[in-house]
Amino acid sequence: MQSTGSHLPLYNRLLARPELAFAAITFILSVGIVLLNISAYGWNFSAMFFMPAEQLMALDRSLLGSNLVGIIDGGYDGSSYYLASVDPWGRLGLVQAGHHLRVLTPWLTHLLSFGNIALIPGVYLTLNVSAMTIGGYLFAKLFRKRHGEVSLIAMALFLNIGILTAFKYNLSEPMGLCLLLAGFLSEQRRKLWVAALFFAASVMARETGVLLLGLLFLHRCYRREWQSAAVPLLAFAAFLLLKIYFEWIMGFKAPMPLFSLTSIYTNAISLVDFSAPAMDLAQSLLFIPFLIYIVWIISVLWRQQPKSNSWIFALVVYFVWIGMFNPTVAWTNITGIGRHLAFALALVPLCIPDRMVAKRLAYGSLVFSGVFLVWFVMSYHHPFIIIN
Repeated sequence: MQSTGSHLPLYNRLLARPELAFAAITFILSVGIVLLNISAYGWNFSAMFFMPAEQLMALDRSLLGSNLVGIIDGGYDGSSYYLASVDPWGRLGLVQAGHHLRVLTPWLTHLLSFGNIALIPGVYLTLNVSAMTIGGYLFAKLFRKRHGEVSLIAMALFLNIGILTAFKYNLSEPMGLCLLLAGFLSEQRRKLWVAALFFAASVMARETGVLLLGLLFLHRCYRREWQSAAVPLLAFAAFLLLKIYFEWIMGFKAPMPLFSLTSIYTNAISLVDFSAPAMDLAQSLLFIPFLIYIVWIISVLWRQQPKSNSWIFALVVYFVWIGMFNPTVAWTNITGIGRHLAFALALVPLCIPDRMVAKRLAYGSLVFSGVFLVWFVMSYHHPFIIIN
């Protein structure tokens, strides 16, 4: 009988390779977010950066390019990445202190746009959509390797509220997570130098990974696993070189510290502004069930004997650290704390052995991701001007 494997319908091929199905779903969702977002701003790709009009008006427009969407009475961190793509080495005074270490995606954007400022919004967005899609593929591959199958519900832990927020505002977490997962997979295949390079690149995209990889390094040193302990060191080297260049040579201020004196676990409710508008208040109150969800994750990880597993140890300490010593402003907005936890949430189901527990955690993540998507659909349009 003649084989018909090569003539299978597309959906059968996707079922045969669930990682591809996962990547396809991630790609479709990402493109859907982009189309809905830019449709409100004349289909202008620069709208994805959600740049404050006031900030853009105060800068030298001859350096910025033209036809930029400026949000009136609003904005978010995406403007930092646009400005860094225009000025990747910080020599024009456009790079913003506090975001100056998150350079990889702006560097790649500047390189691939060949210095043409008009191409920057489209190139940056293409990189982020690619990072989401490839990251989804890697996550599914790792989940299947760990649990023997790919569950669609597990997608919610990759597409967590933090990574969706970052993608919606054109931030650097999608690239950072994609590279972190590539390093995680390379390490499992014992390609340690390749893993080290991916981890270093991940830190250059988003410095959040430094704490996670630092904990990994300490635990492996404690267990005298010297060869694998060396893997995170390249990430530290990349981080240190960036700090030397931007902070010592260029004179940028250090970013927000990784700790403060206020513990979210003891002062959570005091962070809520009950006089805020209804939408903002609802978003602030949402962090309370999110906090309960994080405590649940910590308890699940703790039962996996973190003493004997470096990644489990790193995740437990990371979740506790972010809760105990994170700048409290992040907790007043669930999307802010979600971005701090985006990498860790995606790694959790790849480290725990129980597939059913991983699925239950994914259902919890799905709730918060669903709330974010509903909020996004309800509030994706803001007053804006075009800046030329």
